[in-house]
Amino acid sequence: MSDKTILFVSIIIPVYNAEKTVGDCLKSIFTSEYKNFEVVLVDDNSTDDSLSIATPYHCKVVRMKENVGPAGARNRGAEASRGEILFFLDSDIIIERNAIEQIVKSFQSKPNISALFCSYQKNTVPSNFYSEYKNFVHHYTHQNSLENAATFCGGFGAIKRETFFKFGGFDENYRSLEDMEFGYRLYKGGCKTYLNKQIQAG
Repeated sequence: MSDKTILFVSIIIPVYNAEKTVGDCLKSIFTSEYKNFEVVLVDDNSTDDSLSIATPYHCKVVRMKENVGPAGARNRGAEASRGEILFFLDSDIIIERNAIEQIVKSFQSKPNISALFCSYQKNTVPSNFYSEYKNFVHHYTHQNSLENAATFCGGFGAIKRETFFKFGGFDENYRSLEDMEFGYRLYKGGCKTYLNKQIQAG
């Protein structure tokens, strides 16, 4: 990848009953400084108002007929995307205005990496116990881990498109920890995954 290349990024968000958080997540994305992106929102058979809240935003929506879990939802989103970089983001995460740009710059400055993931902040907005606990644990883990990772974070991680499909995406037999399993497959396959501790979200 050339430093002068303006990469197209697909932001893939699995959504299941996320009416309390998805609006803030999307608002943070669409106020980003980097503009060359699409948002693929995968509704995993929600029963709340998640989709109605997302309506004002320009998203490509993939609707699941049954709940398939994060792995399946992310895979369907990747299949519907067209970005050179696939950026997987959980629906309760708010990114900084420069986050997408910094992700792109990381791939450009480190052409040998195939994937990267970012660090969670200590605090989270909107605030709830689950999000606060998850962010705090992930923040501590990420900030004390090696930059050359043997795992991946599906809630705040990006990967080159060709690498994602070469390795078959997330294993849909997993209803949790599917991103860690995928990251270990990348590691065993000789791919380099970079933990960028400077890019943080809450």
